[in-house]
Amino acid sequence: MKILIEGIDILTADPAEELVRNADIGITDDRIAFIVPSGTNVPGFIPDRKICGKNMLAMPGMVNAHTHCAMTLMRNAADDLPLHKWLFEKIFPIEDRLTDDAVYWGTRLGAAEMIKSGTTAIADMYLHMEAAAKGIADTGMRVNMSKSPLEFHSEGGFRVLDVFGECRTFFNDWDGESDGRIKVYIEVHSTYLFDRPSLVRASELAKELGTGIHIHLLETVKERKES
Repeated sequence: MKILIEGIDILTADPAEELVRNADIGITDDRIAFIVPSGTNVPGFIPDRKICGKNMLAMPGMVNAHTHCAMTLMRNAADDLPLHKWLFEKIFPIEDRLTDDAVYWGTRLGAAEMIKSGTTAIADMYLHMEAAAKGIADTGMRVNMSKSPLEFHSEGGFRVLDVFGECRTFFNDWDGESDGRIKVYIEVHSTYLFDRPSLVRASELAKELGTGIHIHLLETVKERKES
């Protein structure tokens, strides 16, 4: 499939030439083949489709550096509360009832919304991450996914359980999948849910796997005072 976008302005990532005006972009399959001044004849390139780019801007995809993709399902759920009250009294009990199916479709919805607004790469940390990975694998997005050794139980609240083996399995199953677009980290939710021994174990696992850690760090004044 060959596509020609004609007469478009381009915001580049090159400090030497940040804006290219009135250009044509040639695309072959899933790769940009060339960028030339508009109207330039490129020998051998016969487009299957032409798109008028007049008064439009092409730019690198935006990056969402921290998201919980499937939480699209909880939009407007008591969002007028302070963070910790919102989490512990409203969100955590809802998350206790989540299923693989809910997270799969919530992730699909979140991915669709981000793609529509120009986001092409995300760092996603959440629950039921196997379902989330299946939900996002075929979207074409670049995704940093992280799985936590932390589980929620409605009667006892959050507890860090010995599911580090599941994190290792998730890493082995998904890191490098989707033509390398999926990268797996270890999730450490926060210092107020993980005690020091659990933080150390998570760090050791990340080092063992040669990967990184995704963590909520100092989100509020309360956390800064308690750290």
